[in-house]
Formats: sequence, C-alpha cells, structure tokens
Amino acid sequence: MTDPARGAVAEGVWEFDPQGAVDPGARDRVISDIGHSGARDVVVLAHGWNNDPGVAGEFDARFFALLREAAPEARMARVGVRWPAMRFLDESAPHVPEEQRRAALDALPALDAATARALVDAFPASGDVVHELCDLLARRPAGGLALDDFGTLLRRLVELRLTDARAEFASDAEDDLLPQHDPVMLFDDTAGVCGEFAAALDEAREAVEATHHRPERIERHSEGDADVSHHGTHAESAVLGPRAPDALSSLLDQKGPVQTAGGFGDERFATGHDELWRGAHELLRQVAGHTFRRRAGVVGTYGLGPVLALLARNVPGVRIHLVGHGFGARLVAYAVRNQAEDSRAVASMVLLQPALSHFAFADHMPHQMRGGGALAGCLERLAGPLVCCYSHNDLELGLMHPLATRMIGDSASLSGIDRKWGALGHDGAQASASFTAIDLAEMLRSGMGERQCVNVDVSEVVREGDPPAGAHNDVFHPDLARLVVQVAGIGRED
Repeated sequence: MTDPARGAVAEGVWEFDPQGAVDPGARDRVISDIGHSGARDVVVLAHGWNNDPGVAGEFDARFFALLREAAPEARMARVGVRWPAMRFLDESAPHVPEEQRRAALDALPALDAATARALVDAFPASGDVVHELCDLLARRPAGGLALDDFGTLLRRLVELRLTDARAEFASDAEDDLLPQHDPVMLFDDTAGVCGEFAAALDEAREAVEATHHRPERIERHSEGDADVSHHGTHAESAVLGPRAPDALSSLLDQKGPVQTAGGFGDERFATGHDELWRGAHELLRQVAGHTFRRRAGVVGTYGLGPVLALLARNVPGVRIHLVGHGFGARLVAYAVRNQAEDSRAVASMVLLQPALSHFAFADHMPHQMRGGGALAGCLERLAGPLVCCYSHNDLELGLMHPLATRMIGDSASLSGIDRKWGALGHDGAQASASFTAIDLAEMLRSGMGERQCVNVDVSEVVREGDPPAGAHNDVFHPDLARLVVQVAGIGRED
C-alpha cells in the first residue's frame, strides 16, 4: 500500500525451517508486494529470537519503527526473517515483557515453563531429550553421575555426524584444518564445565556492576612492539582491529591446547552443588546456542540466500539492505556469502552485535597455516558498505562466546582464549585490511566516505543489560537506526 506522507511501504515475513526451506507461496507474495509497492529500498531484518511469533514480531516492530522515524519519507519496504531459534527468558531484553523474565529468574537454575516449551519447539526431533534435561535441572540430584548424565543428554541433543552437511557451519574458518567441529564443552568433564560457567556467571555480574565504558585499543602494525598489548602480537597478524584494554575475565587468559578430560575446571571454580547446577543451566544455554549458530549458517546459505537472489531478479532495480542481530547477523552474512560473485544483489549489510568469530572476515586466519575467514569473500558479493557494530559491554559475546566456542584439540596459542575465539560483536572484525575502526558519533557525523568496510564502536549506546548476556540485546536505539539508514543511503537521491 502507498502512504504519500511516508512513501511506498510493503511489509512481510519470510519463515524458514531448520534446513532453510520456505513456503513458496508466502515467499512469492512478499516479493510481489514489494514489486507492486514501488519501494526503492528493502530492509531485511534477521535476529535470533523466535520463541513465538509475538516475541519475534515485537522485535521487528520496534526496530522498523525506529527506521521509519529515521527516514520518514523513504520509499522503503521491510521484511522480517523467521527461523527456528530461541532465547532463554532469564536474559534481559527490552522487547520481552518483564513478567516473563521474572518467572524465568525465579525458576533458576531450572527452566520456567515458557522457556522449556521454546526449547522443545527449537528441537522438535529431540523432545524426549529436552524433557530429561529439564527434569534434571528441576531435581538437581546430588553426585557427579547426574551431571555426567546431563552431559550425555546434551551430546545427544546436538551432535552431528562429521559427514552431515550442517557440520561445516560450526566454524567461521574457511579452511579449518580440524576434523571435529564440536566445541570442547560437549566432551570435557561435565562437572568441570559447569564449574567454569558458574564462575563466568559470577564474573559477568561483576562486569555489569563495574563501569560500562571500556575504551577501545587499536593495535596497528609497526616496526617495534611499543603499541602491542598482551591481548595480541604482531606475529598473529599485521592488521589487528579494535580491542578492549582488558579481558572481561581471568578465565579468558587460559593459553595452550584445549583437550578433553581436564581442559575445564580447577580449584578456582565453584564446586558447590547449587553452583554446579547453576553452571549446568548456562551450559545448556550455550549448547543450544551452538546449534543455533550452526543453524543460522544453514538457513542463510540455503534459505535466505536464494530468496534474495529471487527478489533481485523479480524486482529489478530494488536495493536490498540486510540487518542482522546476534545469530541473525550470522544468518544474513552467510546469505551474502551464497550470492553469485557477479550478482551484487545486496546493496549494504549492517551487523548488530554479531555472533560470529572476530576472524570471520580475516584475510588470513592468524592461528592457521592457511586459509582466511569463512566470510572473507562476502565483500566481492556486496554492491555497497559492510558495517560491523560492536560493544565492549556485550557479555554474551565478550565472555560466554569465547568459552563456549573452543574446539577439541585446538589451541589458544600464546594470546589467550578471548583472542583466539573472540566474537565480532565484542571487538569488531580482526585481521582484515578491509576494515577501519570508528566510533558511532564520528560515523553518524562523517559517514562511510570512501570506505567499504567499517568497525563501529557502539559501546556508548549498547551498554545496558543484566548478566549473563549483558548489553547483547540492547539494540533499540535511534542512533543505530540512523546508522542503518545512513549506510544504506535510504532516502538519498542518487
């Protein structure tokens, strides 16, 4: 429909299953609506929260409302992406009713009814396993055998055969030399893993109570070592991106090989019965996240990617702008990776707190003998800018992500866990000569200029949120909507 005061508007939803399949009729209706609307720009928004249509719809509605305010006259269509992911309701999120979060917090370390239902829906083929996991968290039996059972159930929930095509989406390394793509948290001693996550939760609370502002440190190649922090060395890469001045936790300072049977846990970690089960709840959340991370790559590659190509063919001249948050950022990035090299169908991409390795766009993986990041080739498939928004206040990506993504048999080298397995949404794209760093205020003031790829420090606005996720979900800000509009060139005549 057309509103002369606000330009041409079309709104729709594309919903994908875990393999990336979409209903052809629903897909084509949205594309047809976009074509008939006369929209010049299409914003496609993907995020990782789909506990139910209402929760997913509220996220879309809030962010799209901010876009309308930022570009009220633009001829802009808006499409939300739905896919099978979920969030644990004890996480703080502005668009979720507080009473839901309160019920989840009151149930800890057990799962509240709503979160348990969402987990069953996210793993429809493993309902019995989910029910057993929920039962163990509710009863919290004494003794190590119960935790061993918990670990066994988690492996049953998410393990894939190495020949399964979905296994390749567990890592953001293009030429990963490792034969195993499952994280060590699935195979190490479960009690030790739970103890480490319990300790991480304590440190996350301390981080929230401390200052929200963590100044960035930019490390650049030079002849000497004067500007090298203990978080990275020039031997890793000649180009390093923005870094927080200190690791969020001493847990991230661990170095050396990561192996099973003792890689997690030591005398520093909580060993009390209640603390271990509190860590078990966080372990379940991170293991579920491992599946959603992998699933986002599948849906982006086999689902959204082909749909974007179809949209470009059927509505010639339309400009497609991708916005992804969290796991949704991984989804849209892999959708671009799947475009034909000469398609140039996607005009811009903005990643908000992306749950991706900070080496995903690397020209060369600093810790590997060969190969770059899995998304290094995306730049050749974009017609315009790529912006990565990161915040040092994001505890989910700054603390929990590095602990949860360590791979079996891999090594943190000499630089610590956060350097090797750090996340894009915490400290920006690393080891890529294509990216330059800038803060949000300067970006809004000066724009992209001649740059195609930019790391934007949004720590000043993305700062609020309770542990364990911290500020990860704090993305409903007018300045972020203005950033999307600016990067996309929405409303600009050219």
